[in-house]
Amino acid sequence: MHSEPLPSWPAAMDAYRRHRAFLESTPLAVVDWNPEGVILGWNPAAERMFGYAAGEILGQAGLELLLPAAGRAWGLKRLEQMRENPEPLNLSAQNLHKDGRILECDWHLSPLHDEDGGLLGFTAMVLDQTERRQSEEALRLAQKLESLGVLAGGIAHDFNNLLTAILGHVDLALGKTDGSHPATPHLNQIDATARRAAELSRQMLAYSGRGPFHVSNLDLNRQVREMAGLLSVSVAKKVVLEVDLEDPLPGVKADAAQFQQVILNLVTNASEAIGERGGRVCVRTRSLRLETEDLASEFPGQVLEPGHYVRLEVSDDGCGMDAETIGRIFDPFFTTKFTGRGLGLSAMLGIVRGHRAGIRVDSRPGQGTTFILIFPAGEEAPAEDAPAPPPAAHSLAGRVLVVDDEEIVRELACLALEPLGLEVLLAQDGLEAVATVELHGHHLDLLLMDLTMPRMDGAEAFRIIRALHPRLPVILTSGYTEAESLRGMEGLQPEAFLQKPFRVPDLQVEVGRMLALHR
Repeated sequence: MHSEPLPSWPAAMDAYRRHRAFLESTPLAVVDWNPEGVILGWNPAAERMFGYAAGEILGQAGLELLLPAAGRAWGLKRLEQMRENPEPLNLSAQNLHKDGRILECDWHLSPLHDEDGGLLGFTAMVLDQTERRQSEEALRLAQKLESLGVLAGGIAHDFNNLLTAILGHVDLALGKTDGSHPATPHLNQIDATARRAAELSRQMLAYSGRGPFHVSNLDLNRQVREMAGLLSVSVAKKVVLEVDLEDPLPGVKADAAQFQQVILNLVTNASEAIGERGGRVCVRTRSLRLETEDLASEFPGQVLEPGHYVRLEVSDDGCGMDAETIGRIFDPFFTTKFTGRGLGLSAMLGIVRGHRAGIRVDSRPGQGTTFILIFPAGEEAPAEDAPAPPPAAHSLAGRVLVVDDEEIVRELACLALEPLGLEVLLAQDGLEAVATVELHGHHLDLLLMDLTMPRMDGAEAFRIIRALHPRLPVILTSGYTEAESLRGMEGLQPEAFLQKPFRVPDLQVEVGRMLALHR
């Protein structure tokens, strides 16, 4: 059967039309340029990707328009390599949009030759990978922060075990001394330092998602004074730390651990801005009233109500910053320091906003920097609170099983409970606890058990013991918060919970209450 051939375009015209259709419709930017880097071809996708219309860029030097200044030397080197060895090449580059934005692009380059094999130039198909790489970076950062959170939570939990022993022994020592004893001031200082460490531990738990922040009426002057030792070792040897505190100062509603993080970050950054040449860092507090116009001019763009504020300043006479740097210092992981630093100011900004506070940075190159924070003033600053001495020993009767994998915590429980007339049995993990309950369960009056232990943890041991002796009262303890510790234990509720680090008086009172309720 004979058929006529289909009509067709002339070959050259057909190839041209197909080529034009591809250039017009492809989502890939197609860029042609000569061996010197002058752009000769620019399709609609390139216009959308880079922001330049064809009339603006054809005939222009592509490296100057499409590469940021820091990448132009690299671009020239690549162009020279392609001229010397004109082979197909795939590479990734940071490119420059017309509006100044940085794009992350993949380039697929091919040389163009004439009929004699001479190099006419190059053509490239370009794919904008900015959004994908930002998503990958966000995922990587989220995974990094999650890992840091797990690490922080684990450290805080173990740290709380140590603080339980430190604070507990301070309580016992203070109970054996009176206010006139020469050791009393030193014990009080240990107590204050350990309590501050406990606040930092709570902050780590909160960062890990395993603990709430605790907002209370704080005296910022007191916080600064208590941190004096820590701040003095946080600055360089040639840096002088000055403190200028207005007294009395109104209280502010704040989380102590968060405030400590803020001031430590600011003082450390100020010291590093001064460097080894030596200089001065000053921490200053003042109270003041700010009206609407004051807030608008001094803290523009921040949602702040007129009223009384407590002002905290940290100033240095270091290298200072230009306007561009000031605009980026609160970006996550932006840093002018060595690699691996940069979360401090970003985290601090979140803390300031969370306290409905304001922040301003005054700085000029070579003239130092001042960070100014204002916190809404609240009630009168709280009075200094001395640690409460343990209650006078009174007669209790009963047998208590203490279960904890930390020997120092087990020893502390003995020292706290035996003087009250209680017999204390000890176990170092869940397996030993179950074995002891099986042997002495009917003669036990109370179980005090940690949740995080090797071999068998407290939750599993609690389930077994509750099944063996349903009426045995149980106090669970943990370095994590109650909500985090009891998660997944629905239908299995202990009679009480003590979060570490607990104080000896708290332990004694809770044990006495449980024994009285279940006598």
